[in-house]
Amino acid sequence: MRAIDRNAMALGISAETLMENAGRALAGIIREKIREISAARPVDVAGIANAAEKPSNVLILCGGGNNGGDGFVCARILALA
Repeated sequence: MRAIDRNAMALGISAETLMENAGRALAGIIREKIREISAARPVDVAGIANAAEKPSNVLILCGGGNNGGDGFVCARILALA
């Protein structure tokens, strides 16, 4: 992965752009997984109307380095959704 990042940066793609793209992709995957889990969960009749509208809580743990940056981008995107 580092080699791919280095090659992309050599072609003029900034580290910030790579981080933004990775964070957006991760946020999309998380949203899809939440939809899958929500769809599989049994819902009582009273809860059907609001089941799809309930926000989900997601915990994103970020360390240092570029992977941590990807996580912060992902967290920002999910928080603003």
